[in-house]
Amino acid sequence: MKISIITRHAVPNYGSLLQSYATQKIFEKIGFDVEFINYVRYDERATELVDTLVKGKKWNKNIITRNIYKSIQYFNYKKQVDTFNKYRYGFINETKEIYGNCDEIAKKIPEADIYCSGGDQIWGPIGNEIYDKTYFLDFLNNVNDKTCIAFSSSFGTEKIEKKLEQNLSTLLNKYKYMFVREKSAESIIKKNGFENVSEILDPTILLNSNEWNKIISNDIKEKDYILVYQLHSNKEFDKYAKKVSKIVKKPLIRISPSIFHIVRSGKFKYLPNQYEFLAYFKNADLVLTDSFHGTVFSLIFNKQFVCINPGKTQTRIKNILRLTNLEDRILESFSSFGLINKTIDYDKVNPILENKRRNDLINLKSVLLKASKENNISLIGIKNNCTGCRLCEKVCPKKAIDFKEDNEGFVKPFIDKDKCVNCGLCIKKCPQHNDIQFNEIKYVYAAKNNNLNELMMGSSGSVFKTLANYYIECNGIIYGTAFDNNLVAKTTRVDNFEDLFKLMGSKYVQGNTENTYIEVLDDLKNGKKVLYVGTPCQIAGLKSFLSNKDTTNLLLVDIICHGVPSPKLFKKYKEYIEYKTNKKIKSFNFRSKEKNGWGMNTKIEFEDGSTYHNFNNNNAYFSSFLKGKTYRLVCYNCKYAQEKRVGDITLGDFWGIRKEHPSFKGEDGASIVMINTKKGEELIKNIESNITMEISSFKKAANENSQLLHPSKMPQERLHIYDNICSKSFEKYSIDDLKFKKSIKENIKGLIPRNIKKKLKKIKRYLNK
Repeated sequence: MKISIITRHAVPNYGSLLQSYATQKIFEKIGFDVEFINYVRYDERATELVDTLVKGKKWNKNIITRNIYKSIQYFNYKKQVDTFNKYRYGFINETKEIYGNCDEIAKKIPEADIYCSGGDQIWGPIGNEIYDKTYFLDFLNNVNDKTCIAFSSSFGTEKIEKKLEQNLSTLLNKYKYMFVREKSAESIIKKNGFENVSEILDPTILLNSNEWNKIISNDIKEKDYILVYQLHSNKEFDKYAKKVSKIVKKPLIRISPSIFHIVRSGKFKYLPNQYEFLAYFKNADLVLTDSFHGTVFSLIFNKQFVCINPGKTQTRIKNILRLTNLEDRILESFSSFGLINKTIDYDKVNPILENKRRNDLINLKSVLLKASKENNISLIGIKNNCTGCRLCEKVCPKKAIDFKEDNEGFVKPFIDKDKCVNCGLCIKKCPQHNDIQFNEIKYVYAAKNNNLNELMMGSSGSVFKTLANYYIECNGIIYGTAFDNNLVAKTTRVDNFEDLFKLMGSKYVQGNTENTYIEVLDDLKNGKKVLYVGTPCQIAGLKSFLSNKDTTNLLLVDIICHGVPSPKLFKKYKEYIEYKTNKKIKSFNFRSKEKNGWGMNTKIEFEDGSTYHNFNNNNAYFSSFLKGKTYRLVCYNCKYAQEKRVGDITLGDFWGIRKEHPSFKGEDGASIVMINTKKGEELIKNIESNITMEISSFKKAANENSQLLHPSKMPQERLHIYDNICSKSFEKYSIDDLKFKKSIKENIKGLIPRNIKKKLKKIKRYLNK
């Protein structure tokens, strides 16, 4: 399902940018593919913005003052617009087509299942107009079968202009349902005869602090400061901030997209990006602001704050403060300083917000699902939310779902609408759409295989091999990821010792589960013991597929996963190597220990018997993986990247083993082993004589495995990184799109023999004592 949104996404300020991002995330969580109509009014583009803003100001009295204003402001606004254009790129999904007015959209309406007037003050005065009909979806007037909603829309004031009042009934008539940001907006709409309306929180506050923390910059090191975020011209505000700084004996930091704030009080941070903007709020001790979104982020991050009344646009600030019983945070007088010592009790505020947030999201989801004309897997928003586990394909009774590669090379479901009867079984089973059972971790170990040959074959501590050996000895079956003869990663069934080596080693590309869920069910019915190893999303898919089935003989192992690159990208990389060497690749080992020990070293074996070794930071494919550029979109919002686990056992590399467990001899590889269920605990007891284990803790394991705490952060360029994957050679694609540059330092490190590296590390440790 796709939703097309029109909102003030391109205005060069942080509120517009972050409310657009929040809107996108909210709809994606519900299950929609989201696209913003890239509507940028001509009078709000960089070259015209100054002309628009000068109108109605005192500077517009005569040609001299007008031109002085323009010459002063032109650079300021041009810089803001250009910078926020860069900040939006890859941060929110926009149509490639840029529209300047309503008629242009009407001539080329983006395809969608639902059309939405998005958040912010879109129904109030815009530029020099009383309202802009485009934000009322007027471009759909001649289209009768489109479903329209409004989401967190606002008039901006408690009383609307007479001209808007006269036309409001006609403008709103197309909406199936309207969610508005303020009670005053709900009252205005109901007064005009509409009952399909209710108040909802601003999208920025519908996301909680954990969701915002995923994108916050870690580069802001300032602490113990007062943050000033000021939008309106107010000299008294500036004087007040200076006095507060003296009273609390803490410096002021001022953030703004306007260069002219450099003359105001505080250490000036000019045009920080959105990730830094959020960090400045999170790290502040006190916030002084006249901004609605400044107030919102103070609430989200539980900050002490003082609201400076902005005048005409105070409605939305009063509304959110009224909800949280914090109306007293609005400053009554610039000579009063009592608020800076009056602490906000967030133990009372947070439950109010969380309850409102939860109810609003339930209501929004209910309306959207009712508006949907389909009842199948498309409801999850396949582009952004599908993991590619193939569960839906396996449970469909009409065989209406087929998995094919999308343009990025990831497999996803395609629905044959002629076969689909909208029974809803696929969506009822989908782990992405439903709550799943997580396990609480019981024990955490640092571990390694006692068999040196097997240890050297694995990527880390080779604990998987000991698990697999036990199952084969018990006449059991192992499922794990292996490369086939064409180096395509697939979940593969193994029932003998000879083929176990195929499943060993990390495969840094998405594996295809193919028909293995059904094969597992058959094995269990035949009384076989089954060990299934996969990414957490693959494990969740299998658990859902087998729900209500006897899984006594099944043990599930989930791996600590950063994210999965596209099989198409790996194939392109493989073919590039074969072209450059004029040799056919026989095997590919992403993490060979042969030359440089445990770490990040590729070994490629060719059919002629020759081999190629490379340090992984120095090849474009693996370098982009390590930087998180090429993962499947859902990986950046992974629900499994957390402390609770879906598997009976969790396995991963124990990075930082020497720091966390100095006595553990892990130079040839060490694994994190998390025991999450009684079944997992029993298996470890059966193999403990074959592995060396040392008790650890989740905190130690997570110190250098952040995916145990949160998903990988999506780099700004990710949304468009696959756009040219088919049209360019891998070499050109690496430079232009992956932005890959070889590192001389890493080249040198890769050339140092393993025994020399060991000696150098020993010398370094000795010198650091």
